[in-house]
Amino acid sequence: MDTAQAGASATQQRGGRHILLLEFDLFATVGGGQSAYRQLITLKPDDTFYYFRQSEAADAVRPANAVALGFERVWHARPKGLPPG
Repeated sequence: MDTAQAGASATQQRGGRHILLLEFDLFATVGGGQSAYRQLITLKPDDTFYYFRQSEAADAVRPANAVALGFERVWHARPKGLPPG
């Protein structure tokens, strides 16, 4: 089962609110707002928190109510000669 499937099955069983945090790699970095978010996640076990994972390992240790969503930056090239738009 991949991370997305595991996250989906975990959230189907949980009550509480579903909260998207606009932050990356909460459980891989130290400092900034990450520690405040980690504390909030710990204090609210009935709520499910989602955040983006960019360089954090997919199998990083995180609480059961924290779901890491894979993030990949995709660039689309614009062929030369086409007008912007």
